[in-house]
Amino acid sequence: MKKMLLNALKKALLKIPHQIYFETVGGRKKGKVPGLGSGDSLYFAPSRRGGSSSSSYTSSIYSQMSTRLEETQQQLTQKSIELETTKNQTLKAMENDLLLRQSEREEREAERLEHQREIERERQERERERREREEHAAQMKKAMESYERMFSQCTGFPFSQSQDPRDPTGGGTPLC
Repeated sequence: MKKMLLNALKKALLKIPHQIYFETVGGRKKGKVPGLGSGDSLYFAPSRRGGSSSSSYTSSIYSQMSTRLEETQQQLTQKSIELETTKNQTLKAMENDLLLRQSEREEREAERLEHQREIERERQERERERREREEHAAQMKKAMESYERMFSQCTGFPFSQSQDPRDPTGGGTPLC
């Protein structure tokens, strides 16, 4: 049997080891596969009556189950690959969404900071204008006090000013 198996492998024939055994022992003899006794139905399908049992081979339950298992494993592998692909796509989408939200957050924060800077600039401008007004008022007060001193010194001079006819009555009195 090993020799047939090696020959089949050398010739690259794809035969199931059970089929090679079945052919090596010459098929069923008296309804049984030599070397397996009554357990042959676990590996080979029961022979049909009336036909030549030594030349036919039907996959055993074991072979059928092995084939089904391999198919199921392939399906599971395919589903696993699909699931992994879906998982990666979902993670990528979540990552992109997270980056977008973070970018939007940073943009809102930058806008908020710019707004605060603008408010601060406006406050500083109002404060500068207030100081200028106070300084101007102080200068005006100083000038008024200076004029008051100058006018207070003019009271002793004989100033005569004629009244302007356009002035209302009672007005136009000399300043000094």
